[in-house]
Amino acid sequence: MVSFFELIRKDATFCWNDECHNAFNVLKDALVKAPILIRLDFTKPFILDVDWSTKGVGAILSQWIGRNE
Repeated sequence: MVSFFELIRKDATFCWNDECHNAFNVLKDALVKAPILIRLDFTKPFILDVDWSTKGVGAILSQWIGRNE
């Protein structure tokens, strides 16, 4: 499977092919299934990770779940 990081190299030519499309679908499916996507537990604290650049701002809202608490 092709690495998405290959598509963002400085001198890389962006070429979206069937291999990229399949890799994207595998990643998308993995991100919307447990244990990645779960219901919020409002009894536990939230973690807000924020990142910014001159082009935009991004944020992730998360919680510690399971053995990582």
